[in-house]
Amino acid sequence: MLPMLEWRKQGERLWQLGGEWAGWLGGYGRHWLFITGSALQQTFGSDTGMVASSIGYYTLFSLFPLILLSVAIASLWVDPSVVESEIMNRLEFIVPGLQALLGQNIESIVNARAPITGIAVLILFWTASNIFTALTRAMDRVWGVELTWSRSAFRQRGLAMLMVLFLGIAVLLASLYGGTVVAIINSFYPEELRPYRPYTTELWTVAVSIGLFAMLYRFLPHRRLSWRDVLPGALIAGFTWSVVKDSFLSIIDLYLSRTNLVYGSVTTVIVFLTWTYVSSFIFLFGAHLNVAYVRQRKRSG
Repeated sequence: MLPMLEWRKQGERLWQLGGEWAGWLGGYGRHWLFITGSALQQTFGSDTGMVASSIGYYTLFSLFPLILLSVAIASLWVDPSVVESEIMNRLEFIVPGLQALLGQNIESIVNARAPITGIAVLILFWTASNIFTALTRAMDRVWGVELTWSRSAFRQRGLAMLMVLFLGIAVLLASLYGGTVVAIINSFYPEELRPYRPYTTELWTVAVSIGLFAMLYRFLPHRRLSWRDVLPGALIAGFTWSVVKDSFLSIIDLYLSRTNLVYGSVTTVIVFLTWTYVSSFIFLFGAHLNVAYVRQRKRSG
């Protein structure tokens, strides 16, 4: 009789514990549902399309000097033609249509190169930093930060140029050593996980995307933020961006030849701007998600 009573008590205790966990999960789910809904509402506001368009515009005019800057720095140690090819291949995976848009021009400049001067480097830095200036203004707008013109202008430009330096080095290292990193990761796979090696590159891409989004969300706004504040948006934006990118590449493979018949030589520009527009929406959604998350956390105590 006693064992039966003990089993009954244990069952009631487990049932109570399960109910508590279900209630907690339900509340947690509602909590994130509210945050996501608020972020979506803000993302698709009246001015988000205009902000996304401006980011795409500045991206178009910033990538060319950024690539030139990376090639110029790398040419001090490596054959520039090799670096140019590797960088374009890596960026083509991130920005569809980039090879067709800039490849021939970059190659012509590399072949006709002359020793780079300090003034040329500064001009390239200044031009390439326009994209990060636009992103900083977008982040300040999302967080509701207002600064005086003199302070914000100089700080934005200085931070933008630092981001150019970081991104240029990151692109350069990824182009030269990305395959080596993947090979090293694959070497640690146990025998039973060897069939999953082909997915390492995809996982590495998602991880890098999440890391880059987190850095942009944390350092671009003129507001003190912690990694905890920006992690939700970085996770969602990085994963979403990787999935949408693969879908976009598939669509390009299927319909690019048909689009060429309509738009001709400007097709690659349209593809590029479309992708940057979509990417900007994903970036802004992650930022709004972080804002909603921080506000909800403060309300919860």
